[in-house]
Amino acid sequence: MRGKGLTLVQLSLYEKGGRVKVELALVHGKQEYDRRDDVKKREAQIDRGMASRRR
Repeated sequence: MRGKGLTLVQLSLYEKGGRVKVELALVHGKQEYDRRDDVKKREAQIDRGMASRRR
């Protein structure tokens, strides 16, 4: 399995017939613009937390 930017993700884990089964998916990673949006949201949340602590 060779692929740049691919990730193996567990979709579900269950027991069937005395065995544990796992459903997996091979997915592409986030695009750069998705990461920027997440960073903006995270920084805004941190700023709100700091502002509320100062009061």
